[in-house]
Amino acid sequence: MGFRRVVGHRRPVQLLRAMIERGRVPHALLFVGPEGIGKRTVALAFLQALNCAVSPGEGCDRCPSCIKLSRLSHPDLLFVSSEGATVKVDQIREVMRGLTMRPLEARWRGVIVDGAEQMTLEAANAFLKTLEEPPPRTVLILLARKAEELPPTVVSRCQLLRFFPLRDEEVREVLRMQGVGDPAAAAFAEGSPGRALRMDIDALKTLRKEVEDFLAAGDVLSALELAEHFSRDRDGAKHLLGVLLSFLKEELWVKGDEGLLDLLWEIQRVRRSLDDNANVRLSLERSLLEVLRHR
Repeated sequence: MGFRRVVGHRRPVQLLRAMIERGRVPHALLFVGPEGIGKRTVALAFLQALNCAVSPGEGCDRCPSCIKLSRLSHPDLLFVSSEGATVKVDQIREVMRGLTMRPLEARWRGVIVDGAEQMTLEAANAFLKTLEEPPPRTVLILLARKAEELPPTVVSRCQLLRFFPLRDEEVREVLRMQGVGDPAAAAFAEGSPGRALRMDIDALKTLRKEVEDFLAAGDVLSALELAEHFSRDRDGAKHLLGVLLSFLKEELWVKGDEGLLDLLWEIQRVRRSLDDNANVRLSLERSLLEVLRHR
């Protein structure tokens, strides 16, 4: 991948480049942000930049080191992700054993823990000493959704970099580069290419038709029925609000009605609240009735 091919995430990439240029690479980094937005991609690009002989500080994506890192097959990359619902202590101990051995090829050895918030407390505690004092020329990168989901003792030993959702056009660019997925899904992906790749496009088209029917009916009963229909489907409710937002953005573009901006922000706020276990039915009712009130 290399830094040049990273889409979005300008600020984190700038900071990582600066670390390499100044020769001040932290021993432990914590990347936090929503799932599927590219944290792992940036972590691998960072390790490529540290180890690339062709384009030091950037990564070329062509040399043996860059290729092996992009494929997660480099002998000096230790990659950990959850087994089932958690990252277990045995997985962390295996990483620690691996770090006692000499690197085979890399100038900088890398450890990536993907889904670090899923570490059990026992695993996190076992990792503390390594996070504080890893072997020389070793960088540990933890990827997590929120720093608050990790023990403070882990967070305090890492330099934190925050990652934010990509813009719709950036999601489309990632999909185009990968040659998979439907670009239309970008509007409903919440800035996450990974989410876009997992979407059922036919289901989104059906959802779009339901929103069109609701807007055409424009009455309270249709709003309440739609909210009831999705009251037990949290992900479906988020997709519904995403489709609704896309319609309102199109309307804003055509009509230039600045009054829609407050409505867009409110629906976006409600949509995000669904990640925090807000009541699905009440959230949808509030949003749909607010749309009717505005119209």
